[in-house]
Amino acid sequence: MLAAENPAKVDVPIIFTELGFDAGKGDDRQAGSQAHALVKAYTMGLAQGVACIEWFEAMDGDSGPMGLLHADGTPRPSYTAMAQMIKYLGQHPVYLGWVQLNDKDWGFVFQGADHKILITWAPAGETDTVNFGQMVTIVNPLTGVTQRAATTVLTTAPVMVDGVPDDIAQRAVSNKAKPFPWGGDYTGAKSVSITYGATNVEKGLHTHSAASVAADVITYGGSARSGGVPGGAVFTVDPNFLSYTSAPIEISVEVQRNEANDNAGFKLTYESTGGFKNLGWYTVPDNRSWHTVKWKITDAQFVGMYGFNFSLVSDGNTYNRYDIKSVTVTRLDR
Repeated sequence: MLAAENPAKVDVPIIFTELGFDAGKGDDRQAGSQAHALVKAYTMGLAQGVACIEWFEAMDGDSGPMGLLHADGTPRPSYTAMAQMIKYLGQHPVYLGWVQLNDKDWGFVFQGADHKILITWAPAGETDTVNFGQMVTIVNPLTGVTQRAATTVLTTAPVMVDGVPDDIAQRAVSNKAKPFPWGGDYTGAKSVSITYGATNVEKGLHTHSAASVAADVITYGGSARSGGVPGGAVFTVDPNFLSYTSAPIEISVEVQRNEANDNAGFKLTYESTGGFKNLGWYTVPDNRSWHTVKWKITDAQFVGMYGFNFSLVSDGNTYNRYDIKSVTVTRLDR
C-alpha cells in the first residue's frame, strides 16, 4: 500500500495492535488451534515485514479465553508455542524467503537465534510427507518436543525445522521478492473469477465464505450457490491483480432466480476512487435460464477498506431468491 500510495513512507513500521484467537472453554482441540493460529500469524506477519504483533491477550481477562495464560496463570499451548518461537527465532528474526515443499506445502525460512529455521505446514485438510534429504531437528511448537529425522508428515499444524538444508534455504532466498504462489499469481492476468461447484474454482477472486459456500451445494439449475449464503456474495480480488491503482474493469455475474421463480435482484456495490458506490438495482429476469449481467466501471479502486472489494446487496428476504453460478472481473486496460 505504502509503496503504491506514499513511497516516502514505505519503510514506516507496521504494527498489529490486537491479533488473537478464542481458545474455547475447556476444549483442548480449540486450545491447540489457538496455538497453531499464533504460530502462523507471527510467521506470516514476520514474512511480510510487520514490525510488531501484539497478541490479544497475555492472560484471560474480561474478553473470554483469549490469553496465552488462563486467568489463574496456567499456560495454554499457545504460551509454549510463543516460547518456542522466541527460543528458535531469537529476539530479532530475519526473514530469508518462502518455499513450497513438494510444490504444495507452505514454508517460511528465517535466520534464527543459532541456525536457519523453517516453519511449515500443509494446506487445510491435507497431509503430506516431506523428505529433507538429511537429518534435521523437527520441533513441535505446542510442546517443545524435538526429534531428529530426515522426513516428517505435515498437516495443518505448523512445525519448526532447525537446521534447514542449504538447498531449501537457497530456494527461499531466491523466492523472497516474488509473490506467494499459493492460490496463483495474478499480477498480469486479464481477468480473475470464481465458479461455484462441489468445490469452488477460485482463480484470483474469493468470497468471504470460502469453504462454507462450497459446502452449500444446491441441485436446482446445476452447480451454483444461493445468494443468501452469508458472505457468499461478498468478493475480494487478488491484490496483485488490482489494488490501489484505479483501472477500468468489467464485472460479470451469472445468476438465475430460485426454483419458485420469486422476484429477485440486487445492487452491485464496489470500492471506487470516491468510496463505496452502487450501480442501482438489477432484477433477475426469470428462472428459465442463466442470465449474465455486466457492469463496466471506470473508477474502481480496490483497497479493501472494509475487508472486501465489491458485493451483491439485496433487500429484505430477497437474498435467498437467486443463485450465483460464476463471477468474473476483467481488466479492460490489458
